[in-house]
Amino acid sequence: MPALTPNIENRVRKLPKPSNATQSLQPLFEAVSNSMFALEDRLGLDVAKGRVDIRVTTLSDPERIEMVVSDNGIGLDARRYDAFCEIDTDFKQARGGKGVGRLFWLDAFSTIRVESTYERAGVLSRRIFDFVLNNDEQVVPLTEDEPVPGDANKGTSITFSGLRTKEYVDTFPKRTDTFLRYFGSHFIADFLIGAGPSIFIDLDGELTQYPKAIAELTVGTQLETTFEHKVFGALKITGFTCRAEASTGLEGRHQLHLLANGRTVETRKVDNLLGVEYLDRDGKSDLVFHGCISGDYLDLRVNEGRTAFNLPERTLKEISRACMDIVRERLLPDQVKKYVEKRSKEYTAFVERYPTFGFDDDETQLQRVPFHATSAEDFASGLIKYQIRREEGRQNALQALIDTLDLEDVPVNFERSIINAAREIQASEQLALAQHVVRRKLALELLEKLIRRIRVRDGKDDDYHLVTWNQSKLHFVRLLSQEQEFDRWLAGRRTSSF
Repeated sequence: MPALTPNIENRVRKLPKPSNATQSLQPLFEAVSNSMFALEDRLGLDVAKGRVDIRVTTLSDPERIEMVVSDNGIGLDARRYDAFCEIDTDFKQARGGKGVGRLFWLDAFSTIRVESTYERAGVLSRRIFDFVLNNDEQVVPLTEDEPVPGDANKGTSITFSGLRTKEYVDTFPKRTDTFLRYFGSHFIADFLIGAGPSIFIDLDGELTQYPKAIAELTVGTQLETTFEHKVFGALKITGFTCRAEASTGLEGRHQLHLLANGRTVETRKVDNLLGVEYLDRDGKSDLVFHGCISGDYLDLRVNEGRTAFNLPERTLKEISRACMDIVRERLLPDQVKKYVEKRSKEYTAFVERYPTFGFDDDETQLQRVPFHATSAEDFASGLIKYQIRREEGRQNALQALIDTLDLEDVPVNFERSIINAAREIQASEQLALAQHVVRRKLALELLEKLIRRIRVRDGKDDDYHLVTWNQSKLHFVRLLSQEQEFDRWLAGRRTSSF
């Protein structure tokens, strides 16, 4: 019977190409994740005793770069080898595997060699093969089920050499610090939780150990809670307070890591959602928050490469907002309480300086501005639309009253409408008057200090600033004259309003 045949070259060609450093490292991330799964299969709950070694040489040269990823996991035994040879296998479906991660290897690297030691019928055996990009044969065996000495260790080693395409050459990190920054940020959820194996990275002779490098940045024990959302179901939040260096290479200070099947898929800045600029804990200050979010809703909505969620941006924002509401309420209530008290004082000072924005009670106004708003500009930009709507409503109400007077029959509630309109006008003018008083107070204070300065300097030879004073005096006389005219205008408006 005729059968469908796979076109591997075309399949790889259609894979999404990297446009940044994180995406260009995806093939490496896939290999490291496979090593973690292999260690889980061999060690179970003792996976923390496992080890993954990554050795990178000539990082700065895309054509000569070599990366070796080794582990002491279960190895590619017959069952796992068969799964490796099957595209779109469901072997790791329960753990979120899509069966396509190794296709990214073919897309990124010129040569790939796999060596694996495993147990076969109680005897340790080894297989070595090349993984190549063509339609005829992708797995080219070099040795198969070769017996090895009894003192050999189980595990797999994969050697990647030379970047194959321009997209990877252009975006792959070429500096040690850049490489570590993006690697650490991708697996930061695993490293923070600390339940996985040790990972050693040797970058041209410079050794870094994870999760130790990340764990040393945490302060205090982890914070944990689960909540039920009406749309997203049960979501678990595991939070950490860390030194600011934990956010190096990431946008913003505070972060949410959205996980699918235990792996970080997306990291989002949540500075504005948390509001608090920096956290304090256990006597340490200037700390940042990292939260790891997991749940079935996310597990079921990740793409095949586990590089992004199949969700619109508005949904991801809604998930982030819902989670951060819980973080503020349950995980960081004391920190948030201090911030809210400070924010309230900042708002009070803002209204004292700009009284026209105090057209509603403080609690109502603070609910109208973003939670991260603490500066005068933040408050003003958040309230201006409400101020405009209020003025528009007042103007429309007055126009409606004017139009009513043209009718033959005046409505029964016309008197009440007049009284309400008058109160609204009075309230508006009181705010304007308060703003006027603030401005005049500053002008008078400046004028008073100028006069005092002139009296102190009077008769001295260096009274060169008298010319400036005379010019300033003219301006202030005009200003005060305008202020007095404004007072008379306000008084007239208040009288005519009633």
